[in-house]
Amino acid sequence: MPTMPNVVGLELGTAQAALQAAGVLVLGAIGYFGTYPVSVSWRKSASPPLTVLSQSINSGNSVAANAALTLGVAQPPMAVVFP
Repeated sequence: MPTMPNVVGLELGTAQAALQAAGVLVLGAIGYFGTYPVSVSWRKSASPPLTVLSQSINSGNSVAANAALTLGVAQPPMAVVFP
């Protein structure tokens, strides 16, 4: 079983790449109608947008590939355009 890396402080895309490199996130093994095992919980934060603030499985723990994982992520600014 792969070991969960620490992705807190990383940008979301970089965190997903780290999860894939560690063997925690295996894309393509999910299936056509399967669910994506990583869910994102958007949070207001002073951190840069898309920075991972927390992870639901602590780093260093053994975890099954494609185990359900929630990442707390700093939400990007919301833009509203008025004509």
